[in-house]
Amino acid sequence: MKLFKQINNIKLDSYVVFLLFFLQFATWFLISQRIKPDFTITPLPPSRIEMDIASLGDEQFAYRMYGQLLQNAGDTFGETVPLKDYDFNKLEQWFYAVDALSSKSEYIPSIAAFYYGQSQNTEDCRYIIKYLIDHADKNPVGQWRWYMEAIYLGSYRMKDYEIVKPLAEKIISLNNKDVPLWAKTLVPFMIQRQGDVCSAYEMLIKINEKELQEIANDNVLSAKGGEYNFLLKLISEKIQMVKNNPELLATCLKNK
Repeated sequence: MKLFKQINNIKLDSYVVFLLFFLQFATWFLISQRIKPDFTITPLPPSRIEMDIASLGDEQFAYRMYGQLLQNAGDTFGETVPLKDYDFNKLEQWFYAVDALSSKSEYIPSIAAFYYGQSQNTEDCRYIIKYLIDHADKNPVGQWRWYMEAIYLGSYRMKDYEIVKPLAEKIISLNNKDVPLWAKTLVPFMIQRQGDVCSAYEMLIKINEKELQEIANDNVLSAKGGEYNFLLKLISEKIQMVKNNPELLATCLKNK
């Protein structure tokens, strides 16, 4: 009798195992095989409401959480995706969305400039440049360095000097003694080497006038150091070079 019960239990267990196997196979065949992993590199960013919910009232936590996601996007399943394969239109939306959580932090602009700005497709840099300019525009005096990163991407990576001219004007116009003279003169010297002497001449005139006015007000030329004095002398020489060429000077004044 006990042997009969044991045999029946074995049969019952076998039926259960078979039924579970059948259900698992049916589930895979009818449903699971149609579910594919999502390999989207750059999905659309969450809405501000979704970010607020995820932050649980701590925007700095959300900023760093989404920043980490943005930094590691595409590096999943043991693979590294080339930057040229990212959707930079969506990445730009990510930059703005996360930046809205903490406009003072430099984490997101750093990721944009130093990481995504190295895309193998140089045209992708346009998205980065636009974001960096908008980020710096919120606080030009405190965030002027991102203008410089945009200048680097526009000039050295894209070789598009028309992009950097407005940025040079932004930096030159800053009334801040903490902005070094080399940052103000970088673009004029750069575009002069590319042959645009007149644009460089106009910029250097503005820089020279502002610096001379500052010196006249403070009367501390020597305190600024040798590098400052050297650059100021170099600016004067570049300006004088144009003035010593009447034909070139006439052309620059005509195009002004």
